[in-house]
Amino acid sequence: MVFLPRSYMQNLYIRDSVDPIKISWILGVLVLVAFILRILAIALYDDRIWGYHYLAKNILEGNGFRDWGGGPHLVFPPFSAYFYATISKITGLSILASSRLGNCIVSSLVILPVYGLTRRTCGNIVSITLALAIALFPYLIILGSQAHSDVLLSTFVLTGGWLVMLILEKDTQFAFPMLGFVMGIAYLTKPDGMMYYVLFLLVIFISKYKYLSRKLFYNLILSLFCYSLLALPYIYYLSVNSGKLLFTGKVPYVIAAANAVYSGNWMEEYYALNGNNTERIVDDYKKYTLIEYIYKNPEKMKVVYFSGLAKLKKFIYEPIERFFGVLCILLASALLYKERQDLSVKNMLKLLFMFSLFYGIFFLIKFKNINYNSIFLLNIAVAFLFVIILTREHIGKSLLFISFFVPLLFIPVSMIVPRYAYAYIIFAVLILIAGIYYLYCCIFDILFVGLAKHKNIILLKFVIISLVFSVGVFDKADASYFKKLISFRDYKIKYSNVSKEASFEAEVGKWIVNNLPKNSRVMARNLKYTYFAVVDTVQLPYGSYSDVLVYARNKNVEYFLFSKHEFKDAIAFRSLWNEDYNPNDFELVKMFTRLNDKVFIYRLIY
Repeated sequence: MVFLPRSYMQNLYIRDSVDPIKISWILGVLVLVAFILRILAIALYDDRIWGYHYLAKNILEGNGFRDWGGGPHLVFPPFSAYFYATISKITGLSILASSRLGNCIVSSLVILPVYGLTRRTCGNIVSITLALAIALFPYLIILGSQAHSDVLLSTFVLTGGWLVMLILEKDTQFAFPMLGFVMGIAYLTKPDGMMYYVLFLLVIFISKYKYLSRKLFYNLILSLFCYSLLALPYIYYLSVNSGKLLFTGKVPYVIAAANAVYSGNWMEEYYALNGNNTERIVDDYKKYTLIEYIYKNPEKMKVVYFSGLAKLKKFIYEPIERFFGVLCILLASALLYKERQDLSVKNMLKLLFMFSLFYGIFFLIKFKNINYNSIFLLNIAVAFLFVIILTREHIGKSLLFISFFVPLLFIPVSMIVPRYAYAYIIFAVLILIAGIYYLYCCIFDILFVGLAKHKNIILLKFVIISLVFSVGVFDKADASYFKKLISFRDYKIKYSNVSKEASFEAEVGKWIVNNLPKNSRVMARNLKYTYFAVVDTVQLPYGSYSDVLVYARNKNVEYFLFSKHEFKDAIAFRSLWNEDYNPNDFELVKMFTRLNDKVFIYRLIY
């Protein structure tokens, strides 16, 4: 296959051509379906990412980009907070509703740049199947309905990749400044955006180094200028408020996350007190850059890295394995549509053989207790090789696809939660679909050369479609597969009614506003309660009972807010109420009850 002539690949693309008007309608419908499914997910799944809500709230109230403690915020980049605040201002919706609505819109629109990025290299069949997978993949639906920056980053990076593809193919003039602006926004969404922008510039330079010209040089400078217009003010903001040159304020947290992976205790490592009980332990890491820390702790980082790889594999490949049957059904439908004008015995045999092969592997994995991880990783690797082979006539396209996966070398250091892997699920599904499709096209076009064509055979068509769908959907005789398919408990996303959840939190916040002194300082672990109240918030750290009290008094904390649910789930919280607990330190002010949870508000006695 490596030696297939370029003319063969061009003919393959021609055979894959579809009416542009029809494609536009298909993409429009898929975006709409994706949006509806994500809106429905809002009603089913809670969103516990409250940091951006606090920042957006301060922006709308005219307090600027300040965090829940009142100081300049250095950890999260500003775009997400301003984006949510803008939607709230335009729509009149609450920040909670606006943030989730914004992410639903963006995570649905990601279908468009993904199609633009993959169409010219992988063809319409692969691109449309991938768009279908993005619209229907349950994991992407739920993560896409929550207010976190990974969804926004993925959309901007994929849009940047599409612009790079335009530059590689047509040297499109407008794509250079647009690339700078889009990747500047990506950097203001998450620091990873800067890494992707550097990779994209390298891809353009390497692929066009033989054709360097003054025009290309000016275009690259123009792209950098547009990027700098957005990035430099934020770099200046970080540097002024931190006292040193910074490109991101998240390095201390990445180091804390690495230690958390190593220790196996995420929250205690992330929010524990340091020796003098005045600041969180994360401040101890600010004296290091990430590179310095890795250099000084090589053995620890080795353990951290491989532990992170295991989580990365779990967060990417296990969700795909759950969706694998449906993914094959989508590809089967696209291929049958493609072959509708030539449903010969040759093409029917090709389809039958391909799906027998892949479903055979699927059955072995699911029913014979074979370690599917190694097999699935091998399949992904082989599929990735197919894509590289396909783009070999244009080194820039190969490098562009590779560049999407380069950050995977660094992410395992801080791999804690599934949402970090959001973008890579899209990339992994792309590689898998492309590999399967081109295996189908290339191998069988070689095996069946010269085979006489026959007229459509309706019965055989019916048998093939029935086989594909029955094997793909009913991989067990009972409904357990469907339960697995729609179950998200493994991803620790709690099923709840978000409207009831928010109303309870609003009730707590309203009581605080009406009954506690204005601008009271409250210590709480979960920001979702104090979000609805006009109070200074100090996050509850982990530590012993006495250490937490020293810390609270140093911070002039007046009230404590505890949730029973938090004590139940975290051993470190329960240590606050061990044998050292002295009721003379606290006075119960109010208790709220909801289902199995309780919220306590205590006054700290000095």
